[in-house]
Amino acid sequence: MKRTVKILCGLLAVLAVALAVCVLLVVIGWPVREARMTEILASIRRFPAALLTILAGLLLGALGVFALYGLFTEHFQKPTSATIDRNALGETSVSFAALADLANQTVRSHEEVKNSKTRVRASGDKVKIAVNVTTSPAVSLLTFTHTLQDEIASRILAVCGVPIGSVDVTVDQTDESEKPSRIN
Repeated sequence: MKRTVKILCGLLAVLAVALAVCVLLVVIGWPVREARMTEILASIRRFPAALLTILAGLLLGALGVFALYGLFTEHFQKPTSATIDRNALGETSVSFAALADLANQTVRSHEEVKNSKTRVRASGDKVKIAVNVTTSPAVSLLTFTHTLQDEIASRILAVCGVPIGSVDVTVDQTDESEKPSRIN
């Protein structure tokens, strides 16, 4: 509801700018001729009212553009933390970097993992975790990835209480050093 009101206020302010420009064009006359300008400047009674209308329209327009800018900047801003508690005193949140660190600690507790990289992003009210790992070629990848998914989700839920949308595990490569050597 707030967003709709902000958009309508911004659009009304832009409309006020358009009205102010129209008033300016009516007062000055388009195209501007020198004779018309001297006539306008000579007619002191009409000019201040038109100038006041133009200034009010420009002010409203500037406020509208500012409101729209703030609205769309806020809308397209990517979240960098997940909220875990809201109460009368305020809000408690955990940064995505901390969640990625927890996931990395869980992944690297396995001996089979040689390297890992974790990304966390918002997915609605939940977080989506993407983990890329390098592992030993002797590991059953299906069992290993299911284990990692379960452990990461349960650890983050236990430590932070952040709802998990998904945990995607990608095995980038298996460790090259453990491949058997060829004999020619």
